[in-house]
This record gives sequence, structure tokens and C-alpha cells, in this order.
Amino acid sequence: MRSLTFRKIIQLVSPSSISRFYSSLKFCFLIPFRNRSTAQNWSTAIDLCLSTVSSALCQTAPVKVILVCNEFPTIIDQPNNLVIVQGDFPDPATPQAQRVDKREKLQRGLVELRRLGDLPSYIMKLDADDLVHSDLAETALSHSNANGYFVQSGYRWDPERRWGERRDDFLHRCGSSWMIPCDADSLPKSMGDRWENFDLLALGHQEVADAFAQRGKPLEPIPFPAVIARRGHGENISQISPLAEWGTGSRPNWKWYAGRLLSSLAPARNDVKEVERVLSSFLPEPKFHAVEGYAMSERMRWQP
Repeated sequence: MRSLTFRKIIQLVSPSSISRFYSSLKFCFLIPFRNRSTAQNWSTAIDLCLSTVSSALCQTAPVKVILVCNEFPTIIDQPNNLVIVQGDFPDPATPQAQRVDKREKLQRGLVELRRLGDLPSYIMKLDADDLVHSDLAETALSHSNANGYFVQSGYRWDPERRWGERRDDFLHRCGSSWMIPCDADSLPKSMGDRWENFDLLALGHQEVADAFAQRGKPLEPIPFPAVIARRGHGENISQISPLAEWGTGSRPNWKWYAGRLLSSLAPARNDVKEVERVLSSFLPEPKFHAVEGYAMSERMRWQP
């Protein structure tokens, strides 16, 4: 049985207590967005990012969403809890440089978060093509685990092929898998000032939960499938082939890619009907009805 939700709490406490409770318990999604030069299709990348941001804004608990990018279309009637940070980030020329670019944008987002004040209780890095369950932030805040959380169960989904897969080892499959406590005193003041938890925020998929456990601060699992990782659209950095890194001076993680290959040879399964059944909990409603100078394509779908 799940613990008290925000809705139940509303029925038990006074309006003034509710106001203080909501203002002190907040959740921040930090979304780094790729440069135009690295996108295979810029309109597709924008579509995916808009729906990701909208998914984050549809939480049932108070959230702040920080999107860090080089450029982005102007959103008409932009919500107050959406902050778009635009910077002069160099165009990454190699797959390894794209990963460095992603880390730099995460750092810039943390600097902006400190500058804004009104800090959240938890920070979650969210890839710009993933979707989050509308109860995710509320669950984390109502359980209030000081160490943080990880997404144990989630879905991988390719709507074009009508393929989906539920994974109960989701944190090994997707970077949008952990929520880290936000310590105001240790957040960076500048790009050269590293947060003590930054490396954990930017670590590889399976390493974060292990790192916290080694510190004696184990993360707790979110008790339901909480993230959808979209596939097949061509804009996912983690799906870059190791052959693309050959000759660039970087060292591809061949062990990791070998694991992905073995996984792909496993017996096929298709949970797409389950994904489509729960999709309304990840995209309850569109948050953007107009984006200046940009025509939303058919990919901006809210139902399958």
C-alpha cells in the first residue's frame, strides 16, 4: 500500500499548512538538450523535447523544470515553473564530445538552479526524449527518503514500429533513472565549481545506485513503472554506434555495447499494448499550444 499522497494530505491539514508544505517540498527536472548541429532531424528533436518537457510539467506535485540548450523555439505563454537556459555551447564534433556537452549543460543547469533560489528537495536528470509518470514527483516527495530514489521499472517504446518493452532493470537501460537530494550549500556557483554529487548525476546508467550504496546511502526504488524511454527516432545519444567513435581519440565502451548486443539477441517480446494503456499517465495533456516560428508535426502526439 502506498503512503499518503498529496491529495490525502490536503484533506487532513489546514490551508496554511498545505501552502508551507508545497513550497518546501519541490522536485526539479534538469533536461540537457542537444545542439542543432548534432540532430539528425531538428524538427523531430524539438518535438521529442517539447513532449518530454510537457510530461515533466504534468506532475501531480509541485515541480520546476530547467531546460538547458543552445537554442530553442519561443514557447507562447511559457509556464512559470519552466526555465529555459540558453548558452553558447560549442558544437560537439564527435560522439564523445556530445557526452561532454551533455555534462556541461547539466552543470549549467545546476548553476542556474542555485541562482534562482527556492531550491527543490530532489533533482532528476531527464533525457530530452523520455517521458515521466505524472505521479513520480509526488511519490518521491511523500515518501521523503533522504538518500534519493531510482527507477527500477520502466518502459522502452518505439511508437513508429508499435513496439514496447517493460524492463524491471530499467536503471541499467536508461539515464533518466535516479533522483538525488538537493543540498543548497553544495550546489555549484559557477561552471568551474563542481557539485559533490555531480559525477553521480552524470554517471552511467547502472553506476549511480551502486555508488550511493557504497556510501552507505542506498537509494529506494519507485514502486511502479515511472519512465518511458522512447526509441527508434534517431536522436538518442546513448544509441550511437561504437564504430562512430572509431578514430576520434575516444575509447568506446565495448563491454557495454556487447551487453546491448546480447540483450538484442534475447527472445523478442512486445509489451506495446501495456505501454499504450498507461500512456495517458505519462502525457496527461499537452502543455504547449503554440510555439513561435515552429509548426508542431504529427509526432507531437498525446495518444497513440
